[in-house]
Amino acid sequence: MRRMVCFGDSITAGHGFTESPLTKQLQEELGDLVIINSGVSGDTTEDGIERFEREVLAHNPSMVTILFGSNDGADHRKVSLTLFRNNLLHMVNHLKASSVLLITPPAVDEKVQQKRTNGKLRSYSNVVQEVAEETGVEVFDLFGEMLQMKDYTYLVDGPDHDGLHFSLEGYALLSSKIQEFADRHSFINKGDVFR
Repeated sequence: MRRMVCFGDSITAGHGFTESPLTKQLQEELGDLVIINSGVSGDTTEDGIERFEREVLAHNPSMVTILFGSNDGADHRKVSLTLFRNNLLHMVNHLKASSVLLITPPAVDEKVQQKRTNGKLRSYSNVVQEVAEETGVEVFDLFGEMLQMKDYTYLVDGPDHDGLHFSLEGYALLSSKIQEFADRHSFINKGDVFR
């Protein structure tokens, strides 16, 4: 059975929900894939590096989504842009390029969110896009897509109403983009994800 690992922080984990809406929606739409949610609330790419082998590579996945940056760019966590880039490169370079979808961190509702600004998150979003271009992996610019909307705040109006964590509508957007990526890739070779 082919597996998709969704790797990231609380956005991937589904903070505020009993079960991650991302996992639920993807499993319903991509029934031929086993969806493994490896999101951990509060994680930066530094934390991700520590668990990358056991929570991504050990699953021998056919596809991996990587979504970090919200905590890397937070005032109270702050991973430098250089280290953020190096961490993403480390992850991507251990995977087959065609099996990876990098996702930029989401924009926040600055009227509510106190620890993150879109100005700072834009820098982390830019790094994600640069890593994608450098390594040849696909990227979904979640940050950019949100900012193009007339009002995106309903997407980050999750159970905590903190302007960061996703609502069901936010997860619907994210899962639809991941589904589109999966649909474009047949992944003929099971588990052929490693470089």
